[in-house]
Amino acid sequence: MMQPLEPDDPRVVGQFRLRARLGAGGMGRVYLGYSPAGRAVAVKVCHPELAADPEFTARFAREVAAARAVNGLYTAQVIDAGPRDSPPWLATSYVPGPSLRDAVAGRGPLPGPAVWRLAAGLAEALRAVHASGLVHRDLKPSNVLLAVDGPRVIDFGIARALDGTALTATDFVLGTPAYMAPEQASGWTASPASDVFAFGSVLCFAATGVPPFGDGDPPTVLYRIVHDEPALAAVDGALRRLLAGCLAKDPASRPALAEVLRACQAQTPPGGGPAASFWPDQVATLIAGYQVSPDTATPTPEPAPEPASGPGSEPAPGPGSGPGHEPTQTSRGDRVLVAPDRPLPAASLAPAHPLTRRRAVVGLTAAGVLAAGGLAAGGWAYARSGSGSGSGKGTSSGSGRGPAVPSQLLWKQETGGPVYSSPTIAGGVLYIGSDDGKVHAFAAASGKPAGTFPTSGPVRGGVTVASGTLFAGSADHQVHAFRAGAGGAAWAYSTGGPVRSTPAVVDGLVCVGSDDGNVYGIHVATGRRDWHYRTGGPVRSGPQPGSQSYSGFIYVGSDDAHLYAIRTDGSLLWKFATSGPVTATPALDQGIVVVGDSKGNMFGVPAEGPPKTWERNFGGAVSGTPAMAGNDLYLGSAGSRVYAVNVFGGNQSWYYPTSGPVNSGLATDGVTVYVGDDDGYLCAIDAVSGTRRWRYKAGAAVRSQILLANGVVYFGSLDHYVYALRGYSGPA
Repeated sequence: MMQPLEPDDPRVVGQFRLRARLGAGGMGRVYLGYSPAGRAVAVKVCHPELAADPEFTARFAREVAAARAVNGLYTAQVIDAGPRDSPPWLATSYVPGPSLRDAVAGRGPLPGPAVWRLAAGLAEALRAVHASGLVHRDLKPSNVLLAVDGPRVIDFGIARALDGTALTATDFVLGTPAYMAPEQASGWTASPASDVFAFGSVLCFAATGVPPFGDGDPPTVLYRIVHDEPALAAVDGALRRLLAGCLAKDPASRPALAEVLRACQAQTPPGGGPAASFWPDQVATLIAGYQVSPDTATPTPEPAPEPASGPGSEPAPGPGSGPGHEPTQTSRGDRVLVAPDRPLPAASLAPAHPLTRRRAVVGLTAAGVLAAGGLAAGGWAYARSGSGSGSGKGTSSGSGRGPAVPSQLLWKQETGGPVYSSPTIAGGVLYIGSDDGKVHAFAAASGKPAGTFPTSGPVRGGVTVASGTLFAGSADHQVHAFRAGAGGAAWAYSTGGPVRSTPAVVDGLVCVGSDDGNVYGIHVATGRRDWHYRTGGPVRSGPQPGSQSYSGFIYVGSDDAHLYAIRTDGSLLWKFATSGPVTATPALDQGIVVVGDSKGNMFGVPAEGPPKTWERNFGGAVSGTPAMAGNDLYLGSAGSRVYAVNVFGGNQSWYYPTSGPVNSGLATDGVTVYVGDDDGYLCAIDAVSGTRRWRYKAGAAVRSQILLANGVVYFGSLDHYVYALRGYSGPA
């Protein structure tokens, strides 16, 4: 709704004079502005507090670059931007016209000729997006504006470059459930073919008033998208054939945009008249109602809300609903429960790379008339909460995923570099490595610095303390031993490559892997090598010591796509082939060794050796050490999810969607699961229900193993800090 400027609103941004408010979202406010020559533009101005965050300003600059890269007749154009100004801003073309969502909600489905016109415009818009090396990934009716001379595709705020380089923050949901492709619903990377699927869904909505797989709660809709056929009975002839092709489950079976455009050309007469003749009369008349002068505009109606899709909403009738057809997933709060006998589809439907999932955007209120950089007619929801670079306050619920909580931060201390290392505690002292080439020591209770232990290269693996000695590997190709109490070096052993593996002390030996492909057994006291075992690739996972009847073994993974069981005398007991390089330190409990690989597969292998007990794919590489409690296994994946599964059969109990890929190890006490993600969040998740208790925002990605000790959660971040947070202790 267009509103007058308020006293605290700017009057000039860049070269543009501001005239009215158009809307607001989590990232900032959007204004109607004019260029010096009188051109109307939509100007998005970021919140001042966000402008003070260097990470945010870098993200915003990438978003501007992404939006500038798209240049098509049917996409909203970036006019100017000040990504490095304070506050940052972005100006785009002003599009007076309703969104497709509002047009259909207010007047019903579009007539057939208008649907074909819409199809041609959207196909050209997507072709421009893809030609710029981007995938839109959230094409939906509210992201399509109807202008007099054709549709405009907006909201590139969650676009990703085709080369896999993220161009946006990880705070956004990649897609809206009713318009997502099966590969997106399965947690895999979107491709141009995914946009074609969304294109088909949007056209179905335009022609019938409902998306092809119905509305309702997200798990139900996503299940239908993956398993059911689209509801196209109300669509006839050539349009039905086009939609059926676009909505194919297999991305490779969907038509290319060039084919789509040929089909559209066969159904639409050539242009040549005035611009308004792009649309048939009924739609042109509707759009004309928005063609008032911005100077004299009266407030426009609020846009129709998106169909309810949150917890507690009832699914609308549609394919896959009704008696006798029970969805296999139900939504409760932040997590999704999945019935073991009806899992999401195998990865065979999807492209080969994992998907990054993000939070839902917050709607603006401009009745679809603005395209702020093509980045958010729907707005952005940036998590403005306590961070490592700010107050250190705990994060509030944001998008309704959990209650607000008081501050969780007990202390944080800076190191001289990014912290990937896993911490350990001995004698009341926390030890953790850093990319500054040192192991740092802090009093576990207060965070007071307690010394440093220098190496000649970054310390990215975990550190271990045993018998008063601190052990750490370094990129300087050495395994270092330091006297933990008195300080000073005890010995150093040179390997043939960087050491990123966390040392394990077993039977008087330090067992550790190296990028030279060897697993070493080194005497704790002398630093003399007792044995080494050669694998076929770098060994970056930490050896996992056996326990009880398996105490004479270590279990370790290699980049050669094998899990090894090695006796503590250096001889091989068995090896097991995984589907890709082993990216996680194996976990062992209940006589089952669990190991994950770069292709997102997790395997349960009996400690005494193959064959495997179970195998399951989790939609992205599994990094870090999973956490175990009794029969329950908790793991995170690069597909931006945390899973709870049964250690014996791999049956899934729930999953929790994180803001970014999970590359940290997990920790649990059986009551709460703690996990870090690449968006900088440390999440505390109920171990039984999968709902979030709270989360805390660090200043950068959290990739270190999480340590839970005496009710305190310790971890490092790529923002150079080490954090200690108060663990969950029951309802406030």
